[in-house]
Amino acid sequence: LRLINQILRQLETYKDLQNFINSPSTIKDGNKIYQYKQWKIQFKNLFFSYKPDKPLFENLYLEFLPQKKNALVWHSGWGKSTIIKLILRLYDYQKWHILIDNQKLKELK
Repeated sequence: LRLINQILRQLETYKDLQNFINSPSTIKDGNKIYQYKQWKIQFKNLFFSYKPDKPLFENLYLEFLPQKKNALVWHSGWGKSTIIKLILRLYDYQKWHILIDNQKLKELK
């Protein structure tokens, strides 16, 4: 049963990836080139919602430190994968900033 659940989760992830690849992006890149420093990632007062009336994150402050082991440990469905997808710009956040080395993610190419 555990193996079947793992296979089903992987198939769902594959379907999501295929849908993403085949759909036009609504996320606009910025025009600045990323200037590497340390790879410090910060979420500052971030607001994100899949549905307008039900926010997933409100005033989220989160920091991933360079050269450290960072872990996201929460219950299932609490947004761990969404945080990674926000960093990868698979989703666009509504308010405030994600910073990488103090550079606003939305302003980067």
